[in-house]
Amino acid sequence: MSAENIPHPTDASIILTYRCPMKCKMCNIWFNPTNKSEEIKASDLRTLPKLKFINLTGGEPFVREDLAEIVEECYRHTDRIVISTSGWFEDRVVALAKKFPNIGIRISIEGLSCKNDELRGHAGGFDKGLRTLLTLKEMGLKDIGFGCTVPAVMAARTLPSERDRTMTILLTPFMSCSAKIPIYAFFSAAFFPKYAALVMIGLYVLGILFGILSALVLKSAFRGRPVPFVMELPNYRLPSVKSVALLLWDKAKDFIERAFTVIFLATIVIWFLQSFDTRLDVVTSSEQSLLAMVGRWLAPIFAPLGFADWRCATALITGFIAKESVVSTLQILLGTAAVSTLFTAKAALSFLVFTLLYTPCVAAIAAIRRETGSALRAALIALSQCCIAWLAAFAVYHLTLLL
Repeated sequence: MSAENIPHPTDASIILTYRCPMKCKMCNIWFNPTNKSEEIKASDLRTLPKLKFINLTGGEPFVREDLAEIVEECYRHTDRIVISTSGWFEDRVVALAKKFPNIGIRISIEGLSCKNDELRGHAGGFDKGLRTLLTLKEMGLKDIGFGCTVPAVMAARTLPSERDRTMTILLTPFMSCSAKIPIYAFFSAAFFPKYAALVMIGLYVLGILFGILSALVLKSAFRGRPVPFVMELPNYRLPSVKSVALLLWDKAKDFIERAFTVIFLATIVIWFLQSFDTRLDVVTSSEQSLLAMVGRWLAPIFAPLGFADWRCATALITGFIAKESVVSTLQILLGTAAVSTLFTAKAALSFLVFTLLYTPCVAAIAAIRRETGSALRAALIALSQCCIAWLAAFAVYHLTLLL
């Protein structure tokens, strides 16, 4: 195939920096911040082809003082740009939105204030993110949003019926969170460039359909009638100093108690597996790590799905910590090789279906355990979703082989 006939990607995700004010437990980007001099510049983007969509991400893109120049250059190559941010730099976000009123902003907010600040490792992160979101809304910015399984699960506590609450928690993970978008965009652009938008929409629809089907199945398991949702809003009053102090102590105590729970421990485990070999020596290559060895053990499980390479299994393991890690892990393990060396188009579609439906990240599992009050139930939910994902991916892969 000549260079002229090679199809260009339709979407791009550009990592502007690994610097970040947050210290998230879902990733370790902040452990290894990039040097300013080594980060991608606006001039480096001049060779980009014409694209339908560009996502600017990091780290925290708004630490870049030249972000406006980068956005201006990107607009020469696409009509739609979305920036992923924590919302920490409110003034910078608002200033950029005023300069580029058609820009898209995605703010990461994890649950309520205490949970967000716990996971993000930075006090006040929830308040700043929410304030930024509300300011953008007041400005009339249309392309704003946020999404995560964690706050969706935690919101189920407002339902008065135990039946409704349990079913909502069980079904929520089938809905795609924003952390999976890089996986969808990466594989859609690489294997289905002409139909990338349809593939991504199809994945969202498929998740909704599985949620509906699961609801119909679970409906018979959870007996009782649904309770109408009624919420009584209290009167707004100026809080007393004592009530504020008690609330601050409660939140601080909650953070300290939960800082060393499953989220922190899972991060340590993955770091350990990535960094050491069987002799507990620090590895120079990911292929020699304990995580790679575990990936090789699990690889045969995925052979019927079309992707039996250990690197695929390893990426799925790191995706349990944070779904964004799936793409970054594959890029590290592949090095200079193309992703097409791991997947065929049919296997890529199978992989997308599996990542859509398999267990949510460890933060979501921790939230499920907390809301249901049962570690066993949370583990069963994670295991059942993996089984459902395997069966769905198996069906998709073998159906495509018949076409």
